Amino acid sequence: MNQPLVWTEYLITPDAAMQKLAQDAVDVQNACNGTAVSGLLNRTMSALMKEKKGSDYVNQHPIVQAIIDKLQSLAKIPQSGTSMFHIHCMELAEGNCVTVNIVPTA
Repeated sequence: MNQPLVWTEYLITPDAAMQKLAQDAVDVQNACNGTAVSGLLNRTMSALMKEKKGSDYVNQHPIVQAIIDKLQSLAKIPQSGTSMFHIHCMELAEGNCVTVNIVPTA
């Protein structure tokens, strides 16, 4: 039996550190070195874990999604095209708040 989709809505208000991570995620979209991109992913996820909002929040954060999307591109894994996480990432880099829906994994 299918369960209804449930999510938690988060308003993300970027501080200077998150703005920097978001700008790095925007800038990395032109990268060609997977090692450098994965290093940014590690730094970003470590920083977001300090917010203590859980792994679903970190895994589905728009900055993380933008970085993972780039890794998929470098690995030639098919992608779905432009997604909201790119727009959210650019908004965060500019210091704007965004609202995202986080779907729990359990």
